[in-house]
Amino acid sequence: MNRYDPKTNKFITFKHIPNNHQSLSSNRVFGIFEDSEGVLWIGTMGGGLNRFDRKTGLFKHYTEKDGLANNMVYCILEDNAGNLWMTTNNGISKFNVKTETFVNYDIKDGVQSSEFNQNAALKTKNGLFFLGGMNGFNAFDPLKIVQNHFVPPVVITSFKKFNEVQKNEIDNNDTIFLEYNENFFSFEFSSLDFSNPIKNSFAYKLENFDKDWIFCDANRRFAEYTKVSPGIYVFHVKGTNSDGLWNKKGMSVVVIISPPWWATWSFRISFSLFLIFILWYVIRLRFMQIRKKHEIEKKVLEIEKQLFDLEQKSLRLQMNPHFIFNSLNSIQSFIVNNDSDKAIHYLAKFAQLMRLILSNSSEPFVPIKDELKALTYYMEIENLRFGNKFEYSIKIDPEIDDDFIGIPPMVIQPYVENAILHGIIHKKGKGKISISFTMQDESLICHVEDDGVGREKSAELKANSGLKHKSKGMIITKERLEILNKQVKGRISVNVMDLKNKDGFPVGTKVEIIIPFKEI
Repeated sequence: MNRYDPKTNKFITFKHIPNNHQSLSSNRVFGIFEDSEGVLWIGTMGGGLNRFDRKTGLFKHYTEKDGLANNMVYCILEDNAGNLWMTTNNGISKFNVKTETFVNYDIKDGVQSSEFNQNAALKTKNGLFFLGGMNGFNAFDPLKIVQNHFVPPVVITSFKKFNEVQKNEIDNNDTIFLEYNENFFSFEFSSLDFSNPIKNSFAYKLENFDKDWIFCDANRRFAEYTKVSPGIYVFHVKGTNSDGLWNKKGMSVVVIISPPWWATWSFRISFSLFLIFILWYVIRLRFMQIRKKHEIEKKVLEIEKQLFDLEQKSLRLQMNPHFIFNSLNSIQSFIVNNDSDKAIHYLAKFAQLMRLILSNSSEPFVPIKDELKALTYYMEIENLRFGNKFEYSIKIDPEIDDDFIGIPPMVIQPYVENAILHGIIHKKGKGKISISFTMQDESLICHVEDDGVGREKSAELKANSGLKHKSKGMIITKERLEILNKQVKGRISVNVMDLKNKDGFPVGTKVEIIIPFKEI
C-alpha cells in the first residue's frame, strides 16, 4: 500500500513485515475504505481487515480469530449507523467499530454465494447495499437487518460411557463419578436458540486435560474423550445464537475418575509406611547383629588379652627363679671363698634387683627408666660375680621420654646375659658391653653390642666342654616375643649380627631388638 504526499511529491510505502504485528497484515490489498470518522480500513488477501492509524503509521489487524467470517476481504462499506460491512470468501461480515465485534451472514441467511468479487460493492444515496458475488448480487437495507440479541442457554443433552447413554438429564455443576477403566466417555450439547439453529456454534474444554478451547459448529454437537487418567476434571461448554452471540457462562460438569485401589493415596501411604517399617526393621535387625558381633568380638578380645596377660605374667614369673638361681650361686661362691664383704655388697645389689624385677613383672609395660635401672643392677651384679670382667655403657636418645614411654619388661636382659656369658667371659682380658636406645616411628630400637669372642667361638667352646644346656632365659624370651608379636601383628623383631675385623676374624656380636612402645 502506498501513500502519496502532494507537498513533497513522494510516495510512502507500507509493507507486511514478518513477526511485526503492527505492520500491514498482507501485501495483497483488495480494497481501501475511509469511514465517516476519517479512519482508513484495508481489506487484504489472507490478512483479514486492517485499521490504519494516520498519526503513527501503524496497523491493527482483525482476522478469523476475532470473529471475521474469512481472512479474504474484498470490499468494505459503511452503513448509516457507523457499522462496517465487508464481503469475504465465506459470506458477509458486519463489524461494530465501537465494540469491535463481528456478525456474519452466509448462504443460510439468504446470501447468494459464500464467495464475493473484488470491486463489486455499492451503497446508494438512500443507504441500500448492492454486493456482487459468484451467483449474482445481494441488495438490502443494512439498517433493516435485525441482529439476534438473544443469549441462548447451553445445555448438556446426554452423557455416554463406551457409546452407551448413561444420563440424559444433567444439571449445571453436576458431578459424574467414573472408575479408572471407564475412561472412554462423551458429552452431547445444544444451544437453545431456534431462530436459525444450523448457525449456532460451540466451544468446549475439559479442564486439566484440554489445553485450549475446541470450537465446533451445529453439525458436531458432541465431545469425545479417551484414555483420560484418574483425576478430577471439569467439562465446560459454551455456545452462540444464530448471529454468533456467545453465552460465555455456558455449562459445567465435574468428572471424577477414581484411581485403581493400588494407585490411591491411602494405599500409597499405607504401602510407603509398610516399606518404611520393613526398612526400619531390617536396619534395626542388622544393627542388632552388628552390635552383637561387636560385643562378641569385644569379649573375645578381652578374653584374648586376659590370656595374653596371663601368659606374659607366667613367663615373667618363670624368669625369676632363673635369676635367683644364678645370683645365689654367686653369693655362695663369695661365702665359700671367705669374701664376706663382696657377699654382703652382692646381696644388697641382688635385693634391689629382685624388688625391681618383682615390681616390673606385674605390669605388661614398664617405663624405660625402670627397665634401664633393672639392666644396670643386673650388669653390676654380674660384674661383681665375674670380678670386673667387663665395662658397660647405656645410651638413650634425648628425644625418648623415659618416664612416659613403656616397653615390655625383661625383654632386653636375656640378650645382655648372652653377651656376658657367651661372649665376654671367654675373652682374654676385659670386655665391653654397649647398650643404646633410639626411636623410630612407633617403635624403639635397642642395640646390645659386645666385643667378646663371637658366636662361632662360643659355640665351639660349648661343644668342646660337652655342655648341651640351652639358656632358659633366651627360650622364655623367644616365647614371650612370639606372644607379643601376635598382639602387635609382627612388629617385634630381633636381628643378631656377627662383628668381624678387616681380616675377617670375630670381634664380637651385635643384637638389634625392635620393640613397640606405649605411652604410659
